[in-house]
Amino acid sequence: MVTIRDVATAADVAVSTASRALNNNPRISQKSRDRIQLIAKDMGYRVNSNAKNLSLGESNVVGVIFPVTKVGNQENTFHIDMMRGVNKELAPRKYVMSVAMGQTDTELLSNVQAMVLEAQIHRFILLYSKKNDMVTQFLSTQNDVRYVVIGEPVDSGTQFYVNNDNVLAGFDATKFLERTYNSKHILFIKSNKNWNFEIQREHGFNHAIDELKIKRESSNLGLRHGNDNSDRLISYIKAHSNVDGVVAADDMIGFTFFNFWEKTFNKDIPVIVFNNNQLFSRMGNNNFHCVDLYPDKLGQEAAKLVFSDDTRGYIVVPHKVR
Repeated sequence: MVTIRDVATAADVAVSTASRALNNNPRISQKSRDRIQLIAKDMGYRVNSNAKNLSLGESNVVGVIFPVTKVGNQENTFHIDMMRGVNKELAPRKYVMSVAMGQTDTELLSNVQAMVLEAQIHRFILLYSKKNDMVTQFLSTQNDVRYVVIGEPVDSGTQFYVNNDNVLAGFDATKFLERTYNSKHILFIKSNKNWNFEIQREHGFNHAIDELKIKRESSNLGLRHGNDNSDRLISYIKAHSNVDGVVAADDMIGFTFFNFWEKTFNKDIPVIVFNNNQLFSRMGNNNFHCVDLYPDKLGQEAAKLVFSDDTRGYIVVPHKVR
């Protein structure tokens, strides 16, 4: 493989001069740049994108930041689908992803700080949005860093974000149950994390309940991702046999409720969730529905925005009830 040192030797110049010429540095005369670039082309030299960007003070890497995750937690495939969308946009640009994860806020922040200060990564996509986020606060203080949040921004420093209309999605999901199954006692359940997107979906649920003038079944279950929901779920289900429809803020907790209900009463209950997880859809049969939020599209639009020249911007990705 031809290296920049080979090009420099053939052009009878220093490696630093060859590098500047190939990067169109104005310190090198146009005549010299043209000559060295022609030599490089004839030799079949290919520019190392990473080296080129580093010479400009930036890595050809986009940091993708996951929310804080405890060891052993079963993570949502929604994040993986978003990453696929991000990669669709990065590949043609010759950029790659570097993932930041952590079990605590401090650990995650340390990871991101190293990416910015040591690896010279200046573009980031956050797969979450939450109040008082240490990572977002740090990124907003870095003048040469551009970051995009997937989700409704809750930090005043966030200028770029991509999101669904989660209020409308919650509204549409609730009306779907009433229209399709004539559900009159609809339950809304969410996780114990109380994420902003869950709050918004619950707002939409409440708007639909008020408009339809049907029974709202409130719940403080605050389900966890994992297998520690059994006692609370069984107790709640036995005490609320009148529930005839469920809107779940997340596909995992929705399927968990669906599964326990079926085991308790030996019959199905219509459930609608917000992630189009094909595995859960197949296991949940025809009474298990979803609002497709197009996570791959969210990721792709976030990647476009992180390279945009706009000084502010946001994109709303539509949803579809399935």
